[in-house]
Amino acid sequence: MSIIKAKVTRNQRETPSDASFDVWNIEAAFQEPIQFQEIEIKVDPQEIKARIVGPLRLDCTSTIVTIRTEGRSPVREGDTIHIFVEKFEKTVPVYSEHGA
Repeated sequence: MSIIKAKVTRNQRETPSDASFDVWNIEAAFQEPIQFQEIEIKVDPQEIKARIVGPLRLDCTSTIVTIRTEGRSPVREGDTIHIFVEKFEKTVPVYSEHGA
């Protein structure tokens, strides 16, 4: 597992027109390239001081990560956060000829 720094570029309500829907999106740009195509990414909820909702998402260029949170995180544009990156190991199912 490696840790990559990302700079926050946006922290906004997911649905601005509905104040009762308290889900926010933090977008952050990686400060160094990701070397793998199949990865799992995580962020420490204590660092962003918010509960994470669902998995983190990458854009098509793998340079921007979106973190959905319940409630607004105090992180601001320009802040640096740390993203934990782990390469997936592809596993191939093993089948027995005897139907184990």
